[in-house]
Amino acid sequence: MNNSILRIQRLLNISIVLITVIVILGCLGLWIVNYETLTSFILKMVHKESWRTYFEQEVFPPSRFHLLQYLVLILSLFWAFIGYRLYTQTQYLATSFAYFGRQSKNILHRQIQQFEKQETFFFLSILLLFSLRGILQIYRYELQYDEAWTYNHFISNGFFVSAISPNNNHILYTLIACWFDYLPFEAKYCLRFPAYLGGIATCILFYGMVRSLLGQREWALIALAWFAFSPAICFYSMYARGYIFQIFFTILTLWTSLKLSTPRTSISSNYLWGVWIIASILGFYSVPTYAYIWLVINSFLGIHFFTQSGQYKKWLISLLSVLLVTTLLYFPFLITNGFNTLIAVASTEAPQGEHFVSYQDKVADWILFGGGRGTSVYWFWLLLTCCTLSIWWKATAQRIKRTIELVILFLLFPSLLNLLIGTQPPYRVWCFLSIAVGLSLGIIGSHYTQKLTSSVVFILIGLSLSFFSIWRTEVHYAIRWSATLDQNVKTISNVLLQHNFSEVYLFSNYDKPLLEYYYLIKEKRLKVFMEAKASKNHAPFINTRLYPVVLWDKEDRVASLEEKQWLEQYYPITLYEDARVALRKPL
Repeated sequence: MNNSILRIQRLLNISIVLITVIVILGCLGLWIVNYETLTSFILKMVHKESWRTYFEQEVFPPSRFHLLQYLVLILSLFWAFIGYRLYTQTQYLATSFAYFGRQSKNILHRQIQQFEKQETFFFLSILLLFSLRGILQIYRYELQYDEAWTYNHFISNGFFVSAISPNNNHILYTLIACWFDYLPFEAKYCLRFPAYLGGIATCILFYGMVRSLLGQREWALIALAWFAFSPAICFYSMYARGYIFQIFFTILTLWTSLKLSTPRTSISSNYLWGVWIIASILGFYSVPTYAYIWLVINSFLGIHFFTQSGQYKKWLISLLSVLLVTTLLYFPFLITNGFNTLIAVASTEAPQGEHFVSYQDKVADWILFGGGRGTSVYWFWLLLTCCTLSIWWKATAQRIKRTIELVILFLLFPSLLNLLIGTQPPYRVWCFLSIAVGLSLGIIGSHYTQKLTSSVVFILIGLSLSFFSIWRTEVHYAIRWSATLDQNVKTISNVLLQHNFSEVYLFSNYDKPLLEYYYLIKEKRLKVFMEAKASKNHAPFINTRLYPVVLWDKEDRVASLEEKQWLEQYYPITLYEDARVALRKPL
């Protein structure tokens, strides 16, 4: 046994012991502590003591506390069996991990060795342009609502709260961002650096996958030129949420699925299944909507393995492994929310209530052109599908046929889901379809330009797609819709901080997380009162005490005459005003 295996075995033993201690202490703690003490501890940890009634009635009532006690006891007994089995098999596991590491290193080394000089130049040029553009975007745009909300509720409260919060659906991102939050940079950059680095890694992995599947460098570079600057990839490489990690692990799951379904692959199937399991688990841990991706990929694998291959046993074991680990990772989420979230995802209601073609247009536009409302591109989406289907009919290589089958499943999935059960998830859910579009461009291009040898033509095609994508991303509504508003909120927060206000009354809902965020990064806390009756911070505005300052909404809310009169009578001094809001204070 070599030294590396011994080190891994020692690390495994230490990990098993630590997990066992944590499980024992956690189980004993839950049975010793009472419900009121635990509730007070949790609310104090997240600085939400005023939310006690909501927390005890909706999030974690006493019945769920008792259920949690018994579930943790069962899990402890289950871990006692699993932990013992793992402890007796640490040498085998250490050998497997060492083999997995060597295989990964060899595959990466082979990929790098295959790079030609000209290919390396264009590949690095695309990555450099992508990296510079990402830095510029992060600098240009202030934080948006969801980014600030994520920081306030999770990242600012540390690793433990980020991991167990029942409202966190971007867990992997928040755990990584907690580390970056210690960097000595402006908070905006610390929050967005994980997504930025994830975007670079996603582009590298996408290129490796396309190059591996198509066996063609030119169109792999052209596909990357479109993919790297497409609206969804550019946006989620800047946006401080977990979608770019979901796209990364989708590529990894997609690549391994295609390798596993293609005969005579040079990579060990055990290694591929290991990567598939890890990528699937981390995909779910990035964003729960990874379930859509998993449904498509496993529909493809199920049909393939049960009709043409004998690997269905490994597939079923892998499925169960992913579901078991994912359930454990999302245990806090499930104990508080139950299956309500899953039921909502599977609902036959259409949240947007849009006409079928209108919804498909917006999905296609979000991925392809980024022009926003009113751009009709669904027919181009169908044309893309038909072109890849016609190539499948003519293709002889199993690798290409399998790739096209999975690409078509991805491209048709939003339409099928919409037609069959009427579900219309938000457009951002479909950001992973950029992978399918990029692959289809590579497949179509390599098929119809087989006789083309001029590198100049390939360069022109790549440059055209890159600049087209950059132009369309610049007008993408997801990036631009709140840019002015976000800048104004930052100005408002500066005014509040300069006057040392610790309380504010808000008529505008959008501003709340952003104002709280700007206070938090200054190591202060802003107490917020809201006009919105559904808010947990709701408080009356009329016939009550005067608040230190009021942020009046002039744009999105129709105020009553009584509210206007109360504002003019008791809050005559204007500290800040723009077309949307006015910051007023009493005499």
